[in-house]
Amino acid sequence: MHALRDALRAEPGLAASLLERLRRADREDHVAASAIHALALAGTTESQAALVRLLEDDTISRVDRLRAIVATHAVARPDGLLLESLWRATASRRSKDEIERSNTAYLALGALAADEEAVRPPLKDRLLARLEEAADADEIAILLGALGNAGDPHADAAVQARLDHDSAYVRRSAADALTMGDGDASLQL
Repeated sequence: MHALRDALRAEPGLAASLLERLRRADREDHVAASAIHALALAGTTESQAALVRLLEDDTISRVDRLRAIVATHAVARPDGLLLESLWRATASRRSKDEIERSNTAYLALGALAADEEAVRPPLKDRLLARLEEAADADEIAILLGALGNAGDPHADAAVQARLDHDSAYVRRSAADALTMGDGDASLQL
């Protein structure tokens, strides 16, 4: 996997070829998993574009699309296109597969938000805004998990407010999110 990462960094155009190989039905599953992870580790513009295409192409298998979302945590400097692709993945929650993809993307965004580089603080703000807009208990709970992944002490008040929610799932998710963070509220549990 590291040799492939290095090759993708040395020859960024290789990402498009790798994407075409991932689309083939005759490839082995473990090879696809390693290749997707190598794209994320490479982190080049071309590798991130390949991840975006994996995320958004309905002809790609459900498993490989989820692998691409999960792999984004390994991208050291995600570009705007990759981040927006993750946000688009959260938008539709009509089917079981869409909910699974949305939940995975929310958690990935939370993990990326944990990194305090300049590009990432808006992720925390967007997660908080989505939390305020969400009405469905399942979406609220996953957003709380994403905020827990982000480890943002500024989110503690919004998370604590969900400790009194009608749904036990939401209350448990809020408590879990507070224990994951490093804010003052995590010490009070």
